[in-house]
Amino acid sequence: MTRQDLASQRPELCLSPRTVPRLLIRAPNVGGAEYAAHFTQPRRMTDKINVLKPRIASLPRPTEPPCAPPLLTLRAAWTANGLRMARWSPRSLRRLQAAQRRMSVALRPALAPSCTHLKGRGGVKGAVRRLHRAMPGARYAARFDVAAYYTHIRHDRLLEQLRAASMDAADVGLVESYLRLPARSPGGVGLSASGPLSPLLAGLYLAPLDQAMDRLVR
Repeated sequence: MTRQDLASQRPELCLSPRTVPRLLIRAPNVGGAEYAAHFTQPRRMTDKINVLKPRIASLPRPTEPPCAPPLLTLRAAWTANGLRMARWSPRSLRRLQAAQRRMSVALRPALAPSCTHLKGRGGVKGAVRRLHRAMPGARYAARFDVAAYYTHIRHDRLLEQLRAASMDAADVGLVESYLRLPARSPGGVGLSASGPLSPLLAGLYLAPLDQAMDRLVR
């Protein structure tokens, strides 16, 4: 850039020292402050810039906000007997256990009474007691199993069921991480068989079938 071009664009930088005793160069909006370099002797433009560079370099650089820690940390994931298993970090496990206690209360109206596998529902003994009570009025009893049930649970439908049950948004986000991290593929299918939330989520996913069966029995 020639002196004529510089004079046409930045005339304040080309004033004679006899006209302006001290030349002031400002660097605004650098680090949220304004810094100036004063010159009392006529110097070349490169000299003036070199004087200003150390001042700009010493300005505090804006720091990026720290990244939020992940909701859950997966330590290991493996397959055993066709089921996906997962091991969580101690901090994640405590968070999942606290969420399980909250969700058990919030999802109680949406879960069928026949979900005896859940804590406090009686387990296997509770299921047998229900069968004995129903046998005097029933002529037949059917026993069946849903093949590869955990490995075919769709994440999008399960999350829709949680939102339909007015589940807290923070717990829905936690469940989304719980479903996504141990998944073998990004297809959005499958639920790990281990973990505090798996029995509860499996019972919720089967709620439409339980309701349909209850209507048929009646």
